[in-house]
Amino acid sequence: MLKRNKFLVSGASPMGKTRLALARLQVAIMIAVIVVAAGAGTYALLNQKPTTVSNDVAISITETDPANQIDNFVPQNATVKAGAPVTFAVQNSDDEDRVFTIDAFNFNITIQPHTTQRGTFTPDKAGTFTMFSPQTKPSAASAGKPGSPCTGYLTVTA
Repeated sequence: MLKRNKFLVSGASPMGKTRLALARLQVAIMIAVIVVAAGAGTYALLNQKPTTVSNDVAISITETDPANQIDNFVPQNATVKAGAPVTFAVQNSDDEDRVFTIDAFNFNITIQPHTTQRGTFTPDKAGTFTMFSPQTKPSAASAGKPGSPCTGYLTVTA
């Protein structure tokens, strides 16, 4: 006559019950870790300090083609936030005095050759505005050729 194992009759061995209990414990721990991580992430997102928007802009007037006296702004475009003071640091890499203007904000600075000039204003309206440096007069420093005008764009966001 065959003897039945009492563990097989009940459906699980003591080892199988232990494994099942450990698996359930692991699932419970993983759920708890996920809930805590989600809560911490939500707390961090909701309690962030606002990032400071820098309205400092560095632009260089650079001679990109010396043979033809072609100058450009580098970078050619800038973006700032309306209502906050913006400081332009304009470096003149040219051999001549340069003027930098943003007519929409009545902003105008003159930069000596191979120097940097700073100027500050507060943009009071959003949009895209022209930055400009007019053509320079022919001189000995430019081998008798006029320096080219430079054009770029300032985007002011609300």
